[in-house]
Amino acid sequence: MRRYILASMSEGLNRNQDAVGRVYGHAGLLVAGSIGASLLGLASNILAARRLGPGSYGFLALLSTYAFSIIYGLVSFQSWQALIHFGAKALVESKPDDFKGLIKFGFLLDMASAFAGGTLCATSLYIFARLKGWDGVTTEIALLFSLGIFLRLTSSPTAVLRLFDRFDLLALQQVAAAALRAACVVIIYVGKAGLSAFLVVWLVTEIAGCWMTTLLGFWELRKRGLKKVLRSPVRGITLRFPALWKFFIISNLQVSLRMAVKEVDILVIGGLLGAAAAGVYKIVRQFARAIGRLEEAMRQAIYPDLSKKWAGRDSAEFRNLLWNPALVMAGLGILAWVGFLALGRSALRLTVGPNFETSYAPILVYLAGVIVSMATFHFPSILLAMGRPGDILQASVVGAIGYLPLLAWLTRARGIIGAALAFVAYQTLWSAWLGVKIRKGFALAGRIKPAPAVLEEEGAVDSWTAG
Repeated sequence: MRRYILASMSEGLNRNQDAVGRVYGHAGLLVAGSIGASLLGLASNILAARRLGPGSYGFLALLSTYAFSIIYGLVSFQSWQALIHFGAKALVESKPDDFKGLIKFGFLLDMASAFAGGTLCATSLYIFARLKGWDGVTTEIALLFSLGIFLRLTSSPTAVLRLFDRFDLLALQQVAAAALRAACVVIIYVGKAGLSAFLVVWLVTEIAGCWMTTLLGFWELRKRGLKKVLRSPVRGITLRFPALWKFFIISNLQVSLRMAVKEVDILVIGGLLGAAAAGVYKIVRQFARAIGRLEEAMRQAIYPDLSKKWAGRDSAEFRNLLWNPALVMAGLGILAWVGFLALGRSALRLTVGPNFETSYAPILVYLAGVIVSMATFHFPSILLAMGRPGDILQASVVGAIGYLPLLAWLTRARGIIGAALAFVAYQTLWSAWLGVKIRKGFALAGRIKPAPAVLEEEGAVDSWTAG
């Protein structure tokens, strides 16, 4: 049995050694899932917007963004990044007990962050509801949204699925969760339900989607003979993996800040222009990000190979990974912009209806920022591969400090299109900052070339390779 476990642990790490081919293979699965989920999500939001109108739909957008993006993004430990890095080490060294202890440790952190986030969400929503004078039913349903955070324990199972190359299951989960929401939305749309029904559907399907990932992750562990993971001892886990806490803290700060900044625009617009404007801007983001979500799939797939090539000083393969996917992503972004320029007005009229036709120009502006983001999607991964995570955190902090006042100023001055312009400026400056840091990393690598063994010992590269 132990031999089977060790063989299973190594199986996912040894398939298909061609770097570019492996990246496109994994990314293809994630892209397929992302496209399916995006289209189903767009359909759900279109039906909700048509039934509820800008005001009520804006409230739904504000509440779901606040709970599932802002609050969760701020408190989540993002444990999957550390678990992939240290878990890969345990897999390569064939240490199943260390691996199970690591997964349990990550799951406990997931539980702690979920409890903190759920408590913060419920408390803040209750205070806000009292200040705004919400009715009892709306307040109760809004408070229930904190359950979506209390039960969000997906980070560790996600790490397991990625470590064992189960990108097919991750893609399936995305589509299944989005299909469940779309089916529920169709039912309540036909039944002419109101805001409360849509709020309940958003909450229930959010929880269901999260638990699909959790169950799939533990099913994969059991399938590979790694049983009773939650009974594994975690005592001494930070001694066996000395950089574990440092990795958790830095990756959490960087990812949480970046996520919060990208989601806070809905709240700013809602506060300055009202719920109806927030609903329109939600449609802007939904249309623009339908293509932009592809970059997340590529980022997840490309990072492990970037890390390996940099550590091995394989400059030819490393540069191949830099240019090939970036050009493809930039080309897709430009095609999307041209397509929406030609067909966008008709698409908005046929989908969300004439009430949201004013979002045409802001979508075109927002898409310009998406193109920049897609062309530079791998910049954070490159810096992590170089062992420079502090540069990403620095860019995130500086970007947040500059973006928030710019967003408020442009929103007041130009309305929704001003908010879209603020996003373009933020994305451009953030990418340019990372680009400068990448050039610096290449320059330092050209002057200082320690042996791979020294790099591993000093943690200059290997300590920061997350998937």
